[in-house]
Amino acid sequence: MRRLLKANSEMIKYHEDQKHFGLKLGDGNEVQWTEKLGLNDADMIFVLKAEPLVKAGLDLNKLEGSGWVFKEASSDDMGMGANPDQIVKIYDIKK
Repeated sequence: MRRLLKANSEMIKYHEDQKHFGLKLGDGNEVQWTEKLGLNDADMIFVLKAEPLVKAGLDLNKLEGSGWVFKEASSDDMGMGANPDQIVKIYDIKK
């Protein structure tokens, strides 16, 4: 993690109110994790940019029941910056 921060400090974001980190993997893809398990409903979140998946044939209407959800683009995601349309998987590890 230290090497990532040295190489590009913009890759990692911290959301003070939610107490979670985000590792920006580029092109709308990221991994988020909570500072401490059980602090939020989401201990870990995987985020994938929706556009290439939809172009490859993903039917957003068939996500129900898969654990993945569609999240529309936003200009400011809880202070973490702008995001494109995304497919999101949330894990509550502490449960």
